[in-house]
Amino acid sequence: MSCFYRKSVLVAGLLCFPGSAAFAAPPSLWAGVVAAEDGRPTRVVATIDGEKISLRFGEPANCSIVAGLLQVAKGATVYRFSVPQNGGGFCERLYPGELSVVRDTDDSVDVVFRRQKIPWSGVLHRAIDP
Repeated sequence: MSCFYRKSVLVAGLLCFPGSAAFAAPPSLWAGVVAAEDGRPTRVVATIDGEKISLRFGEPANCSIVAGLLQVAKGATVYRFSVPQNGGGFCERLYPGELSVVRDTDDSVDVVFRRQKIPWSGVLHRAIDP
């Protein structure tokens, strides 16, 4: 087997697994405000890193939660929330719900999730990494 052939097989194999370290995209940071239908706003900062998204909610929610990739369908990327690790009633009531993310522009995404049967939504904008 030639060296060229072995390298070609290796490259082809890596292309089949886009989550591999060789092709992993850097995490992206997004920030904005989400609100319930009744208008109660909460600031959120989201870090999208491969197949997971981490959300940090500001006051009055003041909690964090992680969600893993569930599926990509109909132009939306859907994540399922994991059990929150730092407590906080707001985040505890998100579990085991889902978060839908739809790219609006290169610099903004629309997010929608339910918290105790109440839909929350908002627009997050690309933030400058610290």
